[in-house]
Amino acid sequence: MGTGRSSIGRPSGIRTRTAAAAAVVASVALGGCFQDQDWPDIPLEVSPFKNVYLDAGLAEVTVTAVEGYSCPDGRAARTYTIAPTNLGDATTTPLALLLHPGAFDYVVANGEHYSIIDRLNAEWAAAEVESMLGLDSDGAVAADAPGALVAALIENGFHVVAPTDCWGDLWHGTANNDYDEGFFRMGLYLADDVLTAALADLPVDPSRVLAVGLGEGGRGVTDLVRIRSEYGGENLANSDVTAVLIDSSPDDLRPVVGGGACSINADYVYGLHAIYGIDHDTDPDCDLLEAALEDAWFGSVVADGYQRPVAYQYSSVDSLVDDDLTVQTANAILQHLGPNESGRACVSDWRQDKHVFSNSDKYKADELVAWILSAWDGAGTATAPCPVPGS
Repeated sequence: MGTGRSSIGRPSGIRTRTAAAAAVVASVALGGCFQDQDWPDIPLEVSPFKNVYLDAGLAEVTVTAVEGYSCPDGRAARTYTIAPTNLGDATTTPLALLLHPGAFDYVVANGEHYSIIDRLNAEWAAAEVESMLGLDSDGAVAADAPGALVAALIENGFHVVAPTDCWGDLWHGTANNDYDEGFFRMGLYLADDVLTAALADLPVDPSRVLAVGLGEGGRGVTDLVRIRSEYGGENLANSDVTAVLIDSSPDDLRPVVGGGACSINADYVYGLHAIYGIDHDTDPDCDLLEAALEDAWFGSVVADGYQRPVAYQYSSVDSLVDDDLTVQTANAILQHLGPNESGRACVSDWRQDKHVFSNSDKYKADELVAWILSAWDGAGTATAPCPVPGS
């Protein structure tokens, strides 16, 4: 990797699938799980949404190409917008931004990828979102299928937006990586711009904005809360992300690079160096990387003053995420926001070898959404119970 790091400004924003662009975008974005559906007389730019938890007719999905956000394969990143079809007398709805798992990858010296499959392309990222939304789970058993969380959100009147991260950057990218990789990583910029566009274009209540991070998407929530605090005078207490739900995130990466672990985890660390714009060769002991990660976990966000409702879900025996990366965050949230009984935090250790509980268990998803809504209704203090093991 070279040392000549350069950067670009933020792209100009979102190009929606208007009539002029619909045919082009639909031919790409509605591939895969969509193409087998029989939707006669449905305009290309809008399609009915359903999964194993949510019947057709309750929501519609629109796929959007995002102008200026090119994936490493040259195709545009996308956003999926799911809108409830029956708002009743409501003029505005809550808004949820969903950040998908799995966004970590880079190309190693021999041209192969760190990940077993290439995650640096538009198709992979779109498939990841469609899986998260449960759009590829026809015939699956509802108890095991993803998509429970979006179903619970739609049933409670939320608009939902879900962008695609095709840059393998843990949702951190702001185009500050070394361009010797051949592309700029822009996951955080995309999440931020998609949220800004949703607040401007959808009939949503700006006081009810939920950021959801599943798996690696949880790290994007951390960065998003920080970057959105700029709109509140750089005060985290005034961030316009007014609630957070993080599930199974590799949140605190400091143990991965500190205390001699830098060399042990050399392959993963190489990718982190790329993401954080640090020359791997000049940081052999991860001193610079460890410093960069000090405020890049959600425990630091609550320590620095974020006071909105936080639902933090994890498992201390999750085989995909070591408990060193989750338990300290759980403890920090409880320390700074108070115990679950305070109504300001909902921290649950499910103690099962399972990943992203909230998106494959409709009962838990319903309880978490109810907790968040009651916290908003209670001016930041939830009255609904926090789901915990045995509840």
